[in-house]
Amino acid sequence: MVKSTISVIIVTILLVIGSIFEYKTVNNSFNELEKTAKICQQKAIEETLVEDDVLILQDKWLKNKKRLHVWIPHNEIKEIELWIAECVRTTANEKYPDSAEKLEVIIELCQQVPKTFAISWQNIL
Repeated sequence: MVKSTISVIIVTILLVIGSIFEYKTVNNSFNELEKTAKICQQKAIEETLVEDDVLILQDKWLKNKKRLHVWIPHNEIKEIELWIAECVRTTANEKYPDSAEKLEVIIELCQQVPKTFAISWQNIL
């Protein structure tokens, strides 16, 4: 009986620690991406955005995505990749308003995706 209780407590503690690690990892990755996207969006509004700026955003995403595959479904990752790829193309074609709009979607995804996987009553119920 004592061993079972201790085992349950240890497993619960490990699950809580794992959840906290997941939450911080996902949030840090998306916060970093969101900051870069906001900088790019401001440059797009000012029409000073160049393809290299968006390629930096894409590179950051590719580095972060390797860690995020463990925590986030493939569809979420694919959606962000598609928006970034579209932004790269519109920036290369110097369509700044389109790039700013795509960056707005990327920023919104960076804010919403972590909330989808956070521990909250909305996600539990």
